[in-house]
Amino acid sequence: MLQEQLQIRRQFVSDHEAYNAACRHCRSWCDDFAARLELELHHEMADNSRSSVESKLSRLSELLNQCSDEGSGCVQRVGDVAEVVLRSTLASGHSAIDNAVSELRTYWEALGAKISAARDRTEAALACCNEFDVSLSKLLQQLCDAEAERGRLSVLQSTLAEKMSHAEHSKVCHLIH
Repeated sequence: MLQEQLQIRRQFVSDHEAYNAACRHCRSWCDDFAARLELELHHEMADNSRSSVESKLSRLSELLNQCSDEGSGCVQRVGDVAEVVLRSTLASGHSAIDNAVSELRTYWEALGAKISAARDRTEAALACCNEFDVSLSKLLQQLCDAEAERGRLSVLQSTLAEKMSHAEHSKVCHLIH
């Protein structure tokens, strides 16, 4: 019976150590991810070209996927281990564990919201690039159309000048005869 109690206590200690390790790992992952996110958010694009915006959007999407996949798994692991630990914790200690899990979940969710907002802004910048490209394409087409019209009018103008010159010449010839 004493051996059983000792084994139960050892398991409690092991569960708490696993919980503490999961919390430290999750906090460390979130802190590292937050630092990478800040670097990306403050990373200046070489220019505002489509390729720079698309590249930034790609990097933000990768980070969002990591946050979603790895971060979610990390927070889930803490929650799972916390449930095990709660069974062997006095009621007075439950709030500390619940608060720690809630704090990590909130931290992770805030990171996800921050990167989602940055991706949305970058997608909006890409939409502006698309609008600019469409406007530029229309403008270039209008310039080509105007150049073609100018060429057509130029031919008409030179023909008109020739005809006027010929008419003037005919008039002079007619007056002479």
